[in-house]
Parts: sequence; C-alpha cells; structure tokens
Amino acid sequence: MYQVNRSIHTLLDKKMNESCENLSDDDEDQTFDLLTSVEEVENFEERLKDETYLNKIHRWVDYCVRFESSGHFRMHKMLDLIFDRKLLAKFSWSGRNKQLPMKHYENILKLFEYIGTNSIEHVNRDDVTTFFLNKLKHAQYRVNLRSFAMSVPKKRKHPNKRSDQGQASKSKKCPAEEISNAPELNVSNESTSKISAVGIEQSIPNIEKRPVSIAPAGTSYAFIKEILPEIDIAPAQSLAQMDEFETELNDEKRKKQAQSWVDRTVGQIADAEQRMKVLLERLIDKNVLLNFCWTDTTSGKRRLDQYKNFVRLFEYASRTMLFNTVVFNHGFVASFFAKTLDYVAQQVG
Repeated sequence: MYQVNRSIHTLLDKKMNESCENLSDDDEDQTFDLLTSVEEVENFEERLKDETYLNKIHRWVDYCVRFESSGHFRMHKMLDLIFDRKLLAKFSWSGRNKQLPMKHYENILKLFEYIGTNSIEHVNRDDVTTFFLNKLKHAQYRVNLRSFAMSVPKKRKHPNKRSDQGQASKSKKCPAEEISNAPELNVSNESTSKISAVGIEQSIPNIEKRPVSIAPAGTSYAFIKEILPEIDIAPAQSLAQMDEFETELNDEKRKKQAQSWVDRTVGQIADAEQRMKVLLERLIDKNVLLNFCWTDTTSGKRRLDQYKNFVRLFEYASRTMLFNTVVFNHGFVASFFAKTLDYVAQQVG
C-alpha cells in the first residue's frame, strides 16, 4: 500500500508541476476586483466573450489554484475570489423566489468548467451545475461567516469529489490563501519568544494572563483562546535539540504557541502536502533528519513516529474540515513521513 501511495503522490506532483510550469511572475501581479453588484456580474459575463480578456482570466485562475488537484476545491476557492458573498446570496440556480438565475450566465459557467478542470481531472457542465446548486443553497449561511470561521468545501454525496480547505478573499492580488482551518480566533500579540537549542527564551519574563475573546453571537463557533506571546522556531541542529523541542511541546501553552507559529509560517500555502514539506524544512536541519526513520526498527535510526508532539504539529498543519469538525489526517501524515524519510535515505545511499 505504501508503494501505491508513493506512486500516486509522485504522479500528482508531476502533473501539478506540468500544469504550472508555464506560469510567470507576471501572473502573480494580476488583480481581479471582487464582483459586488448585479451590474458587475452582467459586465463580467459580457467581457468573458472577449478572447483576450478570457485568456487573462484563465492565467489568473491558473495562478490562484496552481497547487490544487481537486476540481471541487478549485471551484470553491475561486467562487470566493470572484463573487462577494452578499451578492451571491441574491442568486439561485433557476431564479426562484425573485432571485437571479445563475444558470443563465453561460460564460461564467464555462469559466467554472475551466476552473475545475486540470491535467488530472475533467469537470463538465453537470459538475458545475451540481456545484452551484449546493453553493447557492447555502449562500445565505455563508454571508454570516466571519473571517475566522473559515469557508471550506463540505463533503457532499458526489462520487470522486474531495473536500479540502479554502477561504473567502476580497479583491485580491491573486492570493496566497490563509489556511488556518481550525475554527479559532486570531490572536494578536505584543511580545515574542524564540525556541532554540537552549529552549524557549521569553522576551517578557512574567506574562500575565490577558483577557479572553469570544466569537460574536450568531457565528458558527464560539471558541475561547488565551492571548499568548508569539514565538519563532529555529530548525533543530542536533538530536539533543530535537529531544528538547519534543519535551517543550508537552506544555500546553508551548504547544499552542507552536501551532500559532505553524499558521504564520505555512498557513498561506494551499496544498496540505506542500505545507508539510515547508514545515519540515523549517523545523529540522536536513543533516539531522538523516538520523531518523519512520517506523523501521532494523535501520538503527531513531523512529520519528515516537516523537509524537513533533508529528502532531504536522497533523495540525494538514488538518481539514468536515461538516464543521476538525479532522486530523493521521494516515496522510504517516504516508508523508514514510515517503520523505525513505527519499532522504536513498539520496544519501
């Protein structure tokens, strides 16, 4: 099964790289103003008839979702980058209850066929219709989502569809998306600390407890979170530092600070596996990584799976949402480490 997973990930990486290799830095600078009125939607529908403008929009789309393999998530992400949520709530699929009929906007629907399709998945009109039927059904609910209550594609009963992460964005330079999917309040901090070989050095010796914040009434979540000082984490340069870092993470506050650092460090990366790749580079020096295997007791190396706090940071970084529930992908993280550590060992061998 591991060999199968490895082959699949290799194929996905190859396909996604092929689909992005023609993108230039100029694509990052393209902008799109969020549609906020019916008149703007009508104008956008008309402008999509122009081939030059359509090509420009296609390149903007390619840049925005260049790391996403799921057609459903690609459409979900771009929906929030194209339509203001309040505007979208004025639409229904067929125009019932005096709402505007989305099915009449032929060019926009064709655009979403393009958005959902890549080198490993084809999205047709039926798929786009199903997508909009679901989104428009819940459009009013999505209006009330706050910035810290992330908008994510929910898993529906459709074959071959995968839920993933995403976030609403307003009038963006083709965005680096915020991927802090756990429904928690953002934390503002006035002091910083640093984790290094000698542990966590606090810039304020005695930190008093700050007032807690509560999500406003009427939102989906009401999580309370103590405000803690931010920390910076340097890569472990030795096994001793790895052991010390693992021990530090036994402290609940240190764990939350580390999770906040994870969000700041890789939260803008859309693809979960890519987040873990970057996180691994930021947490451990590659020469130290050579001392680890995943679970192989015959290799003579340390088992990384026994560093449970360290591994849980990667489960946190790759977490997803399913029906408003945070899901930690233990198997996905295990497969990532098994593949990565095997590759590192082969490179040295």
